[in-house]
Amino acid sequence: MGTDQDLQDLTAELHSRGMFIMVDFNVNDLSIPTGGNDQDSTYSSLPSPWDVADAFHLPPCEITYSNDTNIQNCWFSTSAAGSLPDVKSEVPKYYDPFVQSVVDHVNHFAIDGIRMDVARLIPKPQLNQFQQAVGCFVTGLVADSNFTYVYEFQTNSTSSSNVLDSVLDYPMYYEYNSSFHDGGSMSDVAYGMYAETLASDQTCLTNFLDNHDLPRMASYTQDIVKEYNAITLNLLTLGIPIVYYGWEQRFDGAQDPDNREPLWTSNYDTSAPLYQYIAKLHAIRNKISTFDSSFYSRTGLKSAFDKDEVLHFQRGAVYVIANNLGGTADISDPSYFNVKTNTVFNQDTSNPNSSPNTDVVDLVTCQPGTAGPDGSFDDPGAPSGFKNYPRVSTIFLP
Repeated sequence: MGTDQDLQDLTAELHSRGMFIMVDFNVNDLSIPTGGNDQDSTYSSLPSPWDVADAFHLPPCEITYSNDTNIQNCWFSTSAAGSLPDVKSEVPKYYDPFVQSVVDHVNHFAIDGIRMDVARLIPKPQLNQFQQAVGCFVTGLVADSNFTYVYEFQTNSTSSSNVLDSVLDYPMYYEYNSSFHDGGSMSDVAYGMYAETLASDQTCLTNFLDNHDLPRMASYTQDIVKEYNAITLNLLTLGIPIVYYGWEQRFDGAQDPDNREPLWTSNYDTSAPLYQYIAKLHAIRNKISTFDSSFYSRTGLKSAFDKDEVLHFQRGAVYVIANNLGGTADISDPSYFNVKTNTVFNQDTSNPNSSPNTDVVDLVTCQPGTAGPDGSFDDPGAPSGFKNYPRVSTIFLP
């Protein structure tokens, strides 16, 4: 498990490399080896002040997610073989010690950010109390597909709704999941990019394609070309990208515990194709951000859904063509990937990024191209008659 000093040393090493450390905390429930009841003796093994029945919502009930009362007062597990008693977070003497313990950890280990587990199980005033107390970035887990509902857990200065800095973008995950399943449509991703504007700050949403609670993408795509496209979207759309360990090795566990396989079985292969591709995407992100201030702003993203299989979008100076065709599709017409920059993105043709005869380059393949007389260009990485080609183009227009 490691020692106190081991974690301090890890944090110091990360900071010396210009990196940050984020830690997962749960301040909603505790664990007992039996089912719950109203007897103090049932909870006597827990530390004070949670060693009494009064510390928990009783009687135990299973969460059905039918309404906020059910979500906030029922238990995540009521199993007789081991349950998770739900703490009365609305009662300061039971909630405040939880919060203070996290504050102590943040200060002691110089933690930079927090992933807050099961955030929706805690009332919003208590979530904001947590956010204010810890003094660092917090992204909360609200596992739901409804964009409006999930984004209500992010602080909105316009409506004076103070909750958390950020939420894990579960609604967008479901759109990715739908788009990259067999028979899916990229219109789902396009819809998600539009719906993300409901968030008070898209740039703080934490985006992911899978995680330890969900099937790994490789378990249902079985197609590395789709994974190239999906990770391009994850890293080049707005928000803070999360890449679950093992993605770069194409781990394919479908369910817990298979989706939590140990990384060392891969021998930490840095030559793996997706490892190399992710490194290239990071290099693209870092380079663009040095000269394009709009890259990390809400106004820097413009999307345009074109066909069921293809999505075009612009982020700052970069144009991206992503698709869900996979590696077995055979498309002989390169115009399938044609991008009309001055119409798709509703830009004035006087804009140098969409002017006729502008030189372009695919930053993934380093293939050059030139915009046509109407300000359009064909994906320079998609040759006629191609097959088994990783059809992902990240195109920079100088």
